[in-house]
Amino acid sequence: MKVFFEKKLKNRGETMVEVMVAFIILLIVLALFGTSITATGNAERYANEKRTEADTAMQQLQKKLHGGGSDATATGKKKNATVQSKNVIATQYTTADGCVYWVFTNEE
Repeated sequence: MKVFFEKKLKNRGETMVEVMVAFIILLIVLALFGTSITATGNAERYANEKRTEADTAMQQLQKKLHGGGSDATATGKKKNATVQSKNVIATQYTTADGCVYWVFTNEE
């Protein structure tokens, strides 16, 4: 009987169940990693789109302000408020889609 138990104890290989459990755990970790990579890519793409839209809107606003004066008809923007200090004039413009821009100019 002692020989039988010693023979059983010397069998130290991995069973198929252990390999399957390890493989399933690996697949779960890889799935979570893949999901996080996808979410990161989507967030970056969304941020780039919004940044591009904001840059384009600001460029259009600056072109219209420098080329057409500061009234709502010439700029295509609604002029909400003007705040003036000693050296700086701050003018707030609101776009049709609700974006608000402040334009600061020197008093000259």
